[in-house]
Amino acid sequence: MADMKSVVRIEIDPSQPVAELCNVIAGVIRLWPGSELDILRGVRNDIDKALEFYERKDEQGKAKQQEAQKERADPA
Repeated sequence: MADMKSVVRIEIDPSQPVAELCNVIAGVIRLWPGSELDILRGVRNDIDKALEFYERKDEQGKAKQQEAQKERADPA
């Protein structure tokens, strides 16, 4: 029996990640008409999780920097 696959190969310019990722999302949406909302909600869900992770990581990094600055200012 024949094995049929639809494959999308994407090349992006890593020097422009935001624009390239937006273009990829737009292109994928065009391939699955009627599924736009599901695709976008899934992407948003993953982005929200990633934002939460990186925002927490950023806050921890800033707290460590402030701690290090205090120690340098007051080595007591």
